[in-house]
Amino acid sequence: MFVGSCFGCIYGLVNCVVSVYLSARENKVSFRTELLDEIRFILQCSGNTKAVKYPKNSSRSNASSKSKGSSMSVDSLPEDNSEADTPGQHNHAK
Repeated sequence: MFVGSCFGCIYGLVNCVVSVYLSARENKVSFRTELLDEIRFILQCSGNTKAVKYPKNSSRSNASSKSKGSSMSVDSLPEDNSEADTPGQHNHAK
């Protein structure tokens, strides 16, 4: 059990460092700066969300959202023009 816990801790640390490295590389900032920001956030111990530091441009975010799956906003939903809301008519069909 101890060996598994040690392996899990090592895996978590390596995963965190690789994630920070890829984020720094993608956003063209130094690895040291990005790692220090991540460590500060972890040690802050309050709150569970981070502010967006590097907003993605719209064309890039649209391409990534389409490849990751379906995502719809409330504004993109079609309007409901059903006749059920007209006064005097009731829809009893189920």
